[in-house]
Amino acid sequence: AYLLCSLKYFCGGKHIILKQYPLATAACNAFTVGVGLGSWVFVVDYKKRWFVVGDVVRLKLLVAYKGTRFKGWQIQSRPDGKDVRTVQGCLEQAFEKILREPVRVHGSGRTDSGVHALGQVAHVDIPSDRLSVDWQRALNGLLPGDVSIVEVEQVADDFHARFHSKGKIYTYHLWECKRYVLPQRSHYVWSVPPLDHDAMQQAAQILMGTHDFAAFQNVGTDVNS
Repeated sequence: AYLLCSLKYFCGGKHIILKQYPLATAACNAFTVGVGLGSWVFVVDYKKRWFVVGDVVRLKLLVAYKGTRFKGWQIQSRPDGKDVRTVQGCLEQAFEKILREPVRVHGSGRTDSGVHALGQVAHVDIPSDRLSVDWQRALNGLLPGDVSIVEVEQVADDFHARFHSKGKIYTYHLWECKRYVLPQRSHYVWSVPPLDHDAMQQAAQILMGTHDFAAFQNVGTDVNS
């Protein structure tokens, strides 16, 4: 009774289904809750969205994608309740087809609509008996053409794509010619008028070094600056 009340508290009083599995991770809504009794852990299947069962291992993924037709990384729903197309959603759908179980793919960070990535890190927990699968080949065979798995490797159980991230590199490609844009580059450049390169280089020196950009964070951001 105590366990059930605790889990209902974490879920905000929502109805949940409890299943008992050995050596698993308990997942509740948008965050992870570990609830263990001896060698057993209760796994929460909340809204049938996702859960991890059994003895698991963690995989680190390096993901590349063309963001033109994505509404960013993170799964989200429209007002009518239907999911919109996101990178995280595509990855989880591919994993579910292989595992026949829903899993949560954790990204190193969120991206906006239309943003491309050459190497975004993510992680996912899978049953240990599926470790022998050639995950790069299997996932790329199911993913749409605008998403690719560049690398897959097993990592420690405490690795976290977001919390262990050390930095990000953003690259902006500016196209100054107003008469045309190469069709092959049209989705990857920002068409701008002619720029004063010397003035831009001079201004960029102000940003060199280490600075506190806390003022650019959203209100309520839990990341220390």
